[in-house]
Amino acid sequence: MVLLDSSLNSKIGNKTYSEKKELILLNSTLLSTKDVFENHQIWNDENIVSRQNLLCEILYTDIWTNK
Repeated sequence: MVLLDSSLNSKIGNKTYSEKKELILLNSTLLSTKDVFENHQIWNDENIVSRQNLLCEILYTDIWTNK
């Protein structure tokens, strides 16, 4: 899961991963979103789980326990 501006989200619609990747790298202003597409050639179950774990770790260590 990545954050997208609503206009970019509308543009990518049901395109293939490679088409989405190209549009996002050219148009997204969000560094965390660009990072996903710069570092993954494919988006599969393994990469999704890895991304979920990273986001959980960031939320836990940087937000919930860092008060």
